[in-house]
Amino acid sequence: MKKKVFFILFMCFSILHVNSQQIFTETDSYYQKGEEYKVIENEGIVLIANLSQIKQYGKYYKISLILENASDSRFDFDPLLTTGKYIINKKNESRGYDALVLSYEDYARKARKRINTASVFSGIAIGLQSFSTSPTSTITYSDNRGNTGSIDVYNRYERDKQTQDLIDRVSEGEYQSREFVESMKEDYLLRETMFPYTSLAGYVYIKYKSCDSLDVRFNIKGGIYRFIWEFNNSNDDKNDTEIDDLYYFK
Repeated sequence: MKKKVFFILFMCFSILHVNSQQIFTETDSYYQKGEEYKVIENEGIVLIANLSQIKQYGKYYKISLILENASDSRFDFDPLLTTGKYIINKKNESRGYDALVLSYEDYARKARKRINTASVFSGIAIGLQSFSTSPTSTITYSDNRGNTGSIDVYNRYERDKQTQDLIDRVSEGEYQSREFVESMKEDYLLRETMFPYTSLAGYVYIKYKSCDSLDVRFNIKGGIYRFIWEFNNSNDDKNDTEIDDLYYFK
């Protein structure tokens, strides 16, 4: 009974704490090369955010963020505290659904799984080709009477060479894909101590879901910095081909 009462009290205090957090919203916006950038500024903390859609080992919303600390105190910025909601409007009613905000580790795990799956299918295709009985070339001939014909030539050496070339290309593509995923860690938003008068630039992925608007909230120094992007039928997919991955599966 005591545990139950303690749990209820804990939940009540948690709710009150969340509700007591101050929410800061957009104070400005501007365009650069056709892209909209939203700005939130509060007591020396400045956030500039841009939204795009991307196909890269899956389909995601990409939030590019610039964070500036122009205050005299330092603070820790933890992107794992970022939350999001997909807002869907139906019959004059709006409903919010929790959005999946991915850490770098989450994204890298998903990307590696897709690369591994593609490697398996590529291996099967290479194996089938190596056992193929189709001719590697065809020779056409004619005699002095005007008769023509053709002969299929089965050159095992040529087939083995083609198979090896294919293996090399797939291996190189897989290596480059894995290297690309690893290199993303340099720019993906990770936990960072923001010292006075420093700035940070990076991005974070949110799992794509068709919706009417996307509500993204960054938790900084106990305050909530809230960005809302509205969509419509004409612009919901306008940026969804920014970068496409080598192995793409529906």
